Amino acid sequence: MNVSVASLVELLNVPGSGAGYEVPWNGSLVEVGLEFPADYQDFINMFGRGAIGGELWVHSPLTAGPVGWASGGFARMVARTILEVGPMFNGLRASYPDLFPYPMFPDPGGLLEWGCNYNGDRCFWLTGDPDPDRWPVVVWFRGAPAARAWSKADGGMAEFLVQVLSDPTSDLLASAEDRTVWVPDAG
Repeated sequence: MNVSVASLVELLNVPGSGAGYEVPWNGSLVEVGLEFPADYQDFINMFGRGAIGGELWVHSPLTAGPVGWASGGFARMVARTILEVGPMFNGLRASYPDLFPYPMFPDPGGLLEWGCNYNGDRCFWLTGDPDPDRWPVVVWFRGAPAARAWSKADGGMAEFLVQVLSDPTSDLLASAEDRTVWVPDAG
C-alpha cells in the first residue's frame, strides 16, 4: 500500500483492513484510454466511495456497496470531467485565458477531476506526464481572488490529502472537528 494512503488510514481512523473493494484497474486503459495513479487505486481499494469530513468528496469508479464495481465505472468517472466540469471550464478559459490556465481532459495534458467539496472547489490531476504516478494535483478554489484561485501540488492525490488533513487552515475542509472522519457513501 502507498505510504500516503497508509497515513490516511491512520489520520481518518479507518481500520487497517479497509473496505476491501476490488476494482479491475487493468480495465481502465481499455475503457477510457488511461491508467489511474497507483496511490488513487490504493485509496479507492481501501476506502471505497465517500468524503473526508462528509465534505471533500473523492470521485470513484465504484457504484454503491461493497461489491462496488459495475461496467462503465471508469467511463462514468471520466465523463464527469468531459461532460460536466469540462464545458464550464473550457467556456471560462475561452473568455478568460489568464484566469483559467489549464486545458481540460481529454485535451493533451488536461485536468481530470478526482474530487470536489460543497464550496464548489475542484481537485484535479494534471495529466501531462505519461506516467500517472507523476501527475501533480491542481485545485481550483471557486470564488477565490484570481491570484489564489489555482494551487498546484507536486506529489500524488494521497500525499496531497495528507497535507490537507495536516493543515488546520486548509480551505478544502471547513469544519475543524470533522476533518479527520471518513464518511462512506452507500448510495
